[in-house]
Amino acid sequence: MLKAIWATGYRVFHDVAFRTIRFNPLIPKCINGRTVKYGFVSDEHLRDPRLDDRLVDELQTAGIEVRPYQIDINGYQEYLRKAHYPKTYHGGSVARSSFIEKSLEHYVSAALLRFAPDDAYIDIASRRSPFCEIVREIWSPKTLYRQDLCYEPGIHGDTIGGNAGNLPLADQSITKATLHCSLEHFEGDSDMELLREMSRVLRPGGKLCILPFYLAREYTIHTDPVYDILFGRNLQFDPEAQIRYCSWSNRHSRHYDVAHLKTRILSNGKGMKITVLRVENFREVHPDSYLRFIGMFEKVT
Repeated sequence: MLKAIWATGYRVFHDVAFRTIRFNPLIPKCINGRTVKYGFVSDEHLRDPRLDDRLVDELQTAGIEVRPYQIDINGYQEYLRKAHYPKTYHGGSVARSSFIEKSLEHYVSAALLRFAPDDAYIDIASRRSPFCEIVREIWSPKTLYRQDLCYEPGIHGDTIGGNAGNLPLADQSITKATLHCSLEHFEGDSDMELLREMSRVLRPGGKLCILPFYLAREYTIHTDPVYDILFGRNLQFDPEAQIRYCSWSNRHSRHYDVAHLKTRILSNGKGMKITVLRVENFREVHPDSYLRFIGMFEKVT
């Protein structure tokens, strides 16, 4: 009861505070010499798919392979019947758009990676996700880890705590890896550190699936300034990024333009080949779905 009262009170305070941030002297209006913008850049792409058309052209011009991808909606429904999501996970109901998006990301990554009994799999930035348990129940890989910064440091059974850019795993010890709605939250240089570490721990032929793969017309970092004032830890922004204020109680969400995709991600994934999948029918699953792009990486050397 107290938790619910606190959550309601916080939400009311947050919403009022966010509506007044343009007038709040505590909220900077200029960061790293750039005027702060407002709103989620992905919403612009969702409203105008021509922006994604231009992104695809830019990716291909840069020599990055882009393929169309169709979600198997019947396959997704069958996955939901097999997976036993707890009711506490985003409501655990197909009626909730947040649950649909999260479970859809899980299904698509599994469909693309095709788990096998001899796999050594790791779910990066897993936190409270039940996906590892679902993978274990349905596909039973030989080795399975869930990793997150919030876990106790080190390896404890199937749990790895600590920085994803410095995993306590041997070279070429992993065959498949996933990041579900998490790469965007890697602050500072940790996104680059992650790709370097993935290129180390993946075996030749190993695959990394990142989804959603947040690409945008402008290199952007989003933050919720009210949340950061209340719970922040002196967040430092990349000086090359356009900063945007959003209201979804999150510290950091990075979206890459093509130039920064190359310098931050591709240049650090040594020996890895990327294919960008453009999802064509995500809105057929649910009108609030936002799975526009998927990054598929394969260790080739």
